[in-house]
Amino acid sequence: MQFTQSKIRIAAFAALTIAFNFLFWMEKPGINYLIYAALFLGVLIFLDPQKLKLKYCTVSFFGVLVSLLSLLMVNSILSVIMFFVSSVLFVSFYYQQELKSLYYILPNSFLNLFYSVSELFVKVGERSQNTSSGKKVGKWLKILIIPVIITLVFFAIYFRSNHFIEEFTIEFIQNIGEYIRNIFEHYPFLRFVFMALGALLACFFVYYKTSNLFINFEKNQTDDIERKKLKHFFSFPLNGLKSEYRIALVTLLFLNVLLFFVNIVDIWKVWFSFNYTEGSTYSAQLHQGIYTLILSILLSIGILVYFFRGNINFLQNNKYLKWMSYAWLVQNICLAFTAFLKCLYYIHYYSLTYKRIGVLIFLLLTIFGLAMMFFKIEKRKTVYFLLRSNSWFIYLFFVAASLVNWDAEIAEYNLSVSKGTTADYEYILSLSEKALPTLLEDKTFLAMQKENYFGYDQFSIAHKIKRYLNVQDKVTFLSWNKSDDYLNEFFRKKGYQSDFELQAIEEKAKNKITQTK
Repeated sequence: MQFTQSKIRIAAFAALTIAFNFLFWMEKPGINYLIYAALFLGVLIFLDPQKLKLKYCTVSFFGVLVSLLSLLMVNSILSVIMFFVSSVLFVSFYYQQELKSLYYILPNSFLNLFYSVSELFVKVGERSQNTSSGKKVGKWLKILIIPVIITLVFFAIYFRSNHFIEEFTIEFIQNIGEYIRNIFEHYPFLRFVFMALGALLACFFVYYKTSNLFINFEKNQTDDIERKKLKHFFSFPLNGLKSEYRIALVTLLFLNVLLFFVNIVDIWKVWFSFNYTEGSTYSAQLHQGIYTLILSILLSIGILVYFFRGNINFLQNNKYLKWMSYAWLVQNICLAFTAFLKCLYYIHYYSLTYKRIGVLIFLLLTIFGLAMMFFKIEKRKTVYFLLRSNSWFIYLFFVAASLVNWDAEIAEYNLSVSKGTTADYEYILSLSEKALPTLLEDKTFLAMQKENYFGYDQFSIAHKIKRYLNVQDKVTFLSWNKSDDYLNEFFRKKGYQSDFELQAIEEKAKNKITQTK
């Protein structure tokens, strides 16, 4: 069985390398990703179908499928990134079941990407030594060394002494050089670099070499806090654990009182009595205050992580400290929600951008992190558990987020809430082509001076669409995806044409004139 798997892996390595070259060179993301994923996933599942039953393999496999769906339907940069992240996770968990944490598996995968190359050479070397064909090749190489050297010496003598041999040799070398030059015309140097990248990726999928570095780190971690009688560097000398407990309790009491007044003011001013007509005057405060609030929430999580890092979790009658911690967490969630509302107000007056979406996403992830702190304190979980659960949530969140066509959503929202010319058309134009259909259907925009937006300078819509259509004319069916298919049809219905189409029309017109004459 091992010998059979070795043959399968060699064939899979060759197939993935060749497929990478022909599927992705000068192509856009599309069906090519689906074909490539089917190849490497099919090989791995065929070699060991039982691996799909493993929890983390199943989750990452699901991530690959969702990101592929996103790539074919939305075709955004995020969908491409999540496809590669999900693929790397699946392969890593496939080969190393001991790892569970994303913050261990990702750096481990990066190292193993290069270790896998050495594993390929080791396997090829072992196979050449252990097979009869490999031994025969090695034997004949040893036999041919001396005859080849002697033949080359006599060839040099004949080359210098015979004019016809010299001419024939020079002509032969020139023909070979011309042939090689023609090869590099169709296969430029970058293509060979591209093929090497495909071979490196194939090594990672087929000859993944496991390392124990991060496995050992993972083995030393546990989900549950264990009671230990150790004197830490930062331990409190007075009355030991009880002294630390009192300091933590008083600290959280003071912080809760302080945050209570902050939340009361924010709830009154932001939640219930925010004046939309004066919202624009709050722009500076909103912009600066959100980042300060985020910093305070992160510091709050750090304080609780420190207080509940060890034996204080097992102290009898520590319920008051837990209550104070829960109150602190609830107030921080309230603070995060207030920051979320402030960001929404800011978006209402200054439109939607990727940076503001990023702030909203970060606040949502922060609220989840605060919620997980409840579980950590109540169930006596470690920081390792907290980081692992949060990292998995972040990964799954972005896999789901890749299903959204963010450029189109931003354009649609900004145009729907704008009043006439107040929309930030320049920002919408800076987005990808996915935002242009919404812009071209906007009556206010179409009523503006068309020369400012429909001219043929490099910043115009016409130039942007023509450049997009030029790329579409160069790619093959391998780059097909629903998003590009819709845009391609939409722009051509609007009358836009690529350079190739314009040249064809010009040639057709010239031919008609010639025939008429």
